[in-house]
Amino acid sequence: MAILFAAAEAEAFVLTTVAQIFTDATNVNTNFVQNGINLSLGAEARCDFTAQTEGWAHFRAHFGSLSANSTLQVVEFVDSGTGQTVFQLDVDGVVSSVIGQFNLEYWNGAAFTEILATEYGLFGGIQYTFDFHWDIDNAAGVFEWYVDGVLVAQFSGDTLNTGYTQIDRMVLQCANSSGSGSGNGTTFSEIIVATTDTRGMRVHAADPTANGTNTAWTNDVTAVDEGNVDDTDFIESGVANDVETFAVRDLSAVADNFTVKAVVVNARALRDTTGPQNMELVVRSGTTDYLSGNVSGLTTAFAPFSYIWADDPDTAAPWTTGGVNAMEVGVKSIT
Repeated sequence: MAILFAAAEAEAFVLTTVAQIFTDATNVNTNFVQNGINLSLGAEARCDFTAQTEGWAHFRAHFGSLSANSTLQVVEFVDSGTGQTVFQLDVDGVVSSVIGQFNLEYWNGAAFTEILATEYGLFGGIQYTFDFHWDIDNAAGVFEWYVDGVLVAQFSGDTLNTGYTQIDRMVLQCANSSGSGSGNGTTFSEIIVATTDTRGMRVHAADPTANGTNTAWTNDVTAVDEGNVDDTDFIESGVANDVETFAVRDLSAVADNFTVKAVVVNARALRDTTGPQNMELVVRSGTTDYLSGNVSGLTTAFAPFSYIWADDPDTAAPWTTGGVNAMEVGVKSIT
């Protein structure tokens, strides 16, 4: 079992937008996260992960409005090497101005084929939990969609069609053709991609809450504690081997009852044309800073970076909830 991607907030995503993207704390489960990603019409939030012929994806979705007829994709699963969307959740229209009509469809090598004979209805103003499962195989493949843990759409058979061989990208989009703002846009939260069944999984957002043990970078926790993507304030380092770590939000009483699958450190960062040109992500457990190794793709433009610690590096054993509460997370500048 491996977690390939996990996030709750926008800084972990590649954001492609012609409309506003912002976080919205009213349409998420605050036992686990403080914010979500609210996408207006035309906005996208994209995450990339290690290519998989079989995998699972999970997120919570809140549709602020479904009051306009639309032919939009709420989520697309893509083979980035070919650019082909392998399968997607499509919005085909509305009933009585409040019930969106959804269908799971896959690329058959020439066109998209709907799996459901009758679209599946979902209401605006309600939080839903979605899980998707794919297995790309020329005989025993599947595309599956679960809503609140219940299987609502399934295709079984030959899923290895012309145009793709794997999936390594997920793209989230607004489900309303006139969506704008928290009242009309679509809010996503608790996003997970894994190699195993994601049903029942949750994401705890361990947001920075205070300065930690290491404070070598310029500026402090007040520059990185926002729920939204804000590139106007930040921490920075002009000297190699500076380390900055932060204390994080404790798990809620509800989240504390879960088993910890992994810790994922996400950061949004860039480099300057002079000074340190590389960066490592850091988790501090016990009294030791553990490093990710240089992140790949750091440039002079802000972009998301992440590293996954499946086990507690201080104990070489699975994370405990106490270990998560006590850890610090941060960054290190590298020549």
